[in-house]
Amino acid sequence: MVKNIIKFFGFLIILIITALVYLSYFGIETNKFNLEIKKQIKNKYDFVDLNLSKIKLFLNLKDFSIKLQTRDIDLNIYNNKIKINELSTKLSIVSYFNNKFAIENFQLNTEETEINSLINITRKFYNNLEMALIDKIVENGKILINADIEFNDDGSLANNYKLDGKVINTNLLLINKKPINKLNFDFSIKDKNYKLKEINLKYYDLLINSKEINVEKKEKKFITSGNFKTPELKLNKKEIENIFNQENFNYKIDQIQFSSENEFYFEIGNKFRINKLKINSNFDLINVIIDSLPKEIKQRFNIKDKNINLLKNAIQFKYENNIFNVIGNGKLKIDNNKNDISYNISKEKEKINFKSNIQFKNLPFDLKIIDYKNNGDFKIIFKGLFNEKKQIYFDKLELKNSTDEFKITKLFINENKKINQFDTLSLNFKNQSNIKNDIQIKRNKNRYIVEGKTFDMTNFINNLLFEETDKNNFLFNDKKKIFIFDLKKVYLHKEYFLTKFIGNISLNKSKIENAKLDGKFFDDKVVSFKIFNKNQAKITTLYSELAEPLVKKYDFIKGFNGGLLDFHSIKRKSFSESQLKIYDFKVKKIPALAKILTLASLQGIADLLTGEGIRFDELDIKFNSNSDKTEIEELYAIGPAISILMDGYVQKKPNLISLRGTLVPATTINKFVASIPLLGNILVGQKTGEGIFGVSFKIKGLKNDLKTTVNPIKTLAPRFITRTLEKVKK
Repeated sequence: MVKNIIKFFGFLIILIITALVYLSYFGIETNKFNLEIKKQIKNKYDFVDLNLSKIKLFLNLKDFSIKLQTRDIDLNIYNNKIKINELSTKLSIVSYFNNKFAIENFQLNTEETEINSLINITRKFYNNLEMALIDKIVENGKILINADIEFNDDGSLANNYKLDGKVINTNLLLINKKPINKLNFDFSIKDKNYKLKEINLKYYDLLINSKEINVEKKEKKFITSGNFKTPELKLNKKEIENIFNQENFNYKIDQIQFSSENEFYFEIGNKFRINKLKINSNFDLINVIIDSLPKEIKQRFNIKDKNINLLKNAIQFKYENNIFNVIGNGKLKIDNNKNDISYNISKEKEKINFKSNIQFKNLPFDLKIIDYKNNGDFKIIFKGLFNEKKQIYFDKLELKNSTDEFKITKLFINENKKINQFDTLSLNFKNQSNIKNDIQIKRNKNRYIVEGKTFDMTNFINNLLFEETDKNNFLFNDKKKIFIFDLKKVYLHKEYFLTKFIGNISLNKSKIENAKLDGKFFDDKVVSFKIFNKNQAKITTLYSELAEPLVKKYDFIKGFNGGLLDFHSIKRKSFSESQLKIYDFKVKKIPALAKILTLASLQGIADLLTGEGIRFDELDIKFNSNSDKTEIEELYAIGPAISILMDGYVQKKPNLISLRGTLVPATTINKFVASIPLLGNILVGQKTGEGIFGVSFKIKGLKNDLKTTVNPIKTLAPRFITRTLEKVKK
């Protein structure tokens, strides 16, 4: 009997062990637990509706639990449906019999699900501002999830959950109405850690992909880091404007072809505020077409093309702590010429630091004020700062080629593009007159010391004397500046120079306030130039014992020789009255005068003009000027061969010239002088056909299309007689 009992219990034990082993390794299928599982979940989460098919059970003897597996489950959470391909869960037997929450965990993987459904479910648990924004941004798309979720004893979610999956063909509309399309990525989510991999998206026509983005939650912030790159692509102007706002750019990008690799880091705080943003990028700019170059730059450098190009520029971009830095080098294409360029630009708040080196080829330019013209091959090096007031500070600015060098330090240009100040300026160049210039300027407070060996001031003096100062084109700001000159040799013309050139020029409120410049020609003949203010008028005087270098600047006068020049001008506001006198000189060629003489049949004098030249004892010009017109009140010249009296005007816009006058040969003048007591006979003549004669003339037309008419005259005008008598008496 005992033996049979032992056999029975042995068999029972073997049967139980066999059953347990079978349940542990092979399990059994049943639907008897479906209602219980559904009840357990429903009791805890009444908003969850779960429909299960057959369940397969596995026994775990280690922790005395049952593992359940099932497929093809319909999960409905707050009326949002999710199709689950496979679900497994673990039930605690002890908790079940103690009438406690028995589900320890569950693992599932879903079919592709509408991402908006998942967002709706999440908002039921976390209905905060962040989820509201996500709900507004996400337009559509699908998601696939593999979940491994554990529960605490009270049925709440444990922190050691894990979600893996994919986001598929999702479209976003950002807050600024910019679209992100065809967003695809893999994700892996753990408690306080989010990892995105193999990300691909399209931002307008910009394709972006990323290997990995990591997001880690620490306290109340999300720490985000990752990388992305853009494959090579070309964008036109419209596509660029969709992506970037170019309204505030001085220079517009018309087309861009590039690729890039980028790394980034940032922290997201409350209300999605981004902090501690860091970006490291490498750009390969294959071609960038920059449109809308300023007119003044195109004119200065004679640029014909509308656009310039950046070609094959390798650029490193860094951004950290609100400071960005751009380092690059490549080619700058202007008018089909490829120039080498390197640059370093950094921006902090509204301040931009810059440094660049450009080697230009075949880009000629000229600086008329110093009579300089570059052949087009030169290097420019500059380093400086652009501040929040749109002021530019150059720590240094150098322009040089194989023979010439211009260098300026600590140059400060204000928001109106006027020079506030500079520390040093060094000029070493050969100008168009083949004169080697070598001068240095050094600042001491508001005083600038101009020293050097040689300087050609031909155009500079011309601007001081004869050009109206346009405040908009004036180089300096309104603050007072004094230039002190001490130069060994100064050219007034390529054939004439001064020695011991000393003096000063005072600038104030964009105008020359005072000036005093003195020098000597090679034969000790002096020249003196002064500007001073008196009784609210600006007075300019120029005295030169050698007039030739100052007159030769006029192209219409050839072969001028000798002369003493005395110039005086009074300017009140925009109106000036001037008088120019030149004594004892000779000219060989004045085309307009030669034409008058020829038309008047005074061929002998015309031949003299183009041959040996005509000598004048004195030339006296009285004229006044305003911003629109120069009016010649009187031009009177008297000499052994001929005398001229003329008046008229020169209209500046359009460039219209209108002159009229009287020309009388010397024989008539001599006869007139000899016959002063018999004034009646002079004017009428003692015999028929006698009397004083000359010619009247008119010159009128645009500068390059002048018309000349000449008429003989029998009787001289009283005005001519009066002026001649005055000169004869002198």
